[in-house]
Amino acid sequence: MFHFLPIAVRYDGSVPAGGHGYQVHVGPMYSDAVGSVKIRSRDPREHPALRFNYLSTAQDRREWVEAIRVARRILNQPALAPYNDGEVSPGPSVATDEEILDWVAKDSETALHPSCTCRMGTDERSVVDPDSMRVHGVEGLRVVDASVMPYITNGNIYAPVMMVAEKAADLILGKEPLPASKAAYYRLRDAGSQK
Repeated sequence: MFHFLPIAVRYDGSVPAGGHGYQVHVGPMYSDAVGSVKIRSRDPREHPALRFNYLSTAQDRREWVEAIRVARRILNQPALAPYNDGEVSPGPSVATDEEILDWVAKDSETALHPSCTCRMGTDERSVVDPDSMRVHGVEGLRVVDASVMPYITNGNIYAPVMMVAEKAADLILGKEPLPASKAAYYRLRDAGSQK
């Protein structure tokens, strides 16, 4: 995903360089890296241990390198030349795949879209019952957030989380679900099936 910003800032709100600027934030959306969430204490006020495990797979590393290279190609197009005063970060000295990965490991930040830690489903690896949003085997506990997604969406998770919450509210209140929509939608066909 590519986010274009008409200002140079970091996610924490600080400014990486003085003066005017623009930037692009990039990142793989279907990473195959698998992290973990572990409870560290019985005290509910103690935060769990999160391990995102970024850059742990060949696909994840390849996609990060490709994302940085594509962003550079976009930002160096002639249409942007009048505004381009040079790359600030990672900077022109970061050129090889290894240098790009080192920079990503040191300077990247999560886009704060963690999900899929309590996936809903009916198989033995699922955590949440999709018909009730109750946690399998736990009395009196429902989960209604991005953690119930079986896999991460290929985009921001805000809209899917709102959909999950609306459907869960109807389930909890015992409301009949709305009928399925017959609205048309776009689906990318794989190259082999296009004529």
